Amino acid sequence: METTQQTSKSFLVDEFNNFIKEHREFFDSEEKIGLFALGVLIKYVMDFQYSNLGSTPFENKLHGYNLNPELIQSIYNEAINKLIQYGNQYTYKELREIVAEKLVLNFPKLKRLSNNELSFYVVSGIELGKKFKKQNEENQENEE
Repeated sequence: METTQQTSKSFLVDEFNNFIKEHREFFDSEEKIGLFALGVLIKYVMDFQYSNLGSTPFENKLHGYNLNPELIQSIYNEAINKLIQYGNQYTYKELREIVAEKLVLNFPKLKRLSNNELSFYVVSGIELGKKFKKQNEENQENEE
């Protein structure tokens, strides 16, 4: 039970929300916030894979970071599946809720964005994902 609590609290939701508020010009729509959050989620999946496998095979699913709405949908589903595989159903619960609320519920709006924009926001989330993760969590993942 302690592991479930640790993994569900390892995402720093307040820091994430503050970051979004501080950069409101960049995050000018719900779907962009969702894409960024998906990128953060993908980063965490790759961190789990690296700590368990020593590599990040999930990166192959990103098609060289050239994404479109259909790939976004597939990547989202596979990321959730991998988190459950490497953690449990509660892993990064708060982050998953943000992705569901901001991205999944606004999925039809993704077609308004270019594929370059989609890719840009997801990659931004991947690159900045560590900002919203407890520092000591990587050590905990390596011990599990």
